[in-house]
Amino acid sequence: QRDYVAEESGKVVLYITSCQVINANYERCKDSLALLRAHCILHEVRDVYLEPRLMEELMDRMQLQEEINPDLIFESLPMVFVNGRYFGSDGTLSQENESKSLAGILRDFQGRTDCSSCGGVGYTICVKCRGGKKSTETFTVRLKCASCNSDGITPCLDCGPKFQRKL
Repeated sequence: QRDYVAEESGKVVLYITSCQVINANYERCKDSLALLRAHCILHEVRDVYLEPRLMEELMDRMQLQEEINPDLIFESLPMVFVNGRYFGSDGTLSQENESKSLAGILRDFQGRTDCSSCGGVGYTICVKCRGGKKSTETFTVRLKCASCNSDGITPCLDCGPKFQRKL
């Protein structure tokens, strides 16, 4: 198991899903992002829907066994980690915000500005394939783009997490 506390000292990490199939879960993730943005909190977004390996990372982080159904983790998103430690979910963020203590708790992380490239989302359409998921034509065969995920999306080059940059 990795030492997330040491790796993420000085960070707010928000695990979300951008999958809109489970609408209530998506809305909770969207609301949590909006709340952090409203308080200008610097945060790193890790979308388990766009990057499937993040599900394994989250299971490792929560010290869950592999036989746990990943759907249970999807249902518990969003999850917030501060300085490498679990802070809570969307309920914790809302509760702390309503009691007017969220800004005080996260004051060390204030100073976020929206990225001009991605609008603060952290992901953009792949610049190599323009979201088409196909790279250049070779011998009349269209190859898959190796720079983006299966949806033609890649982490933002300006503000995306460094560990996810592939370009």
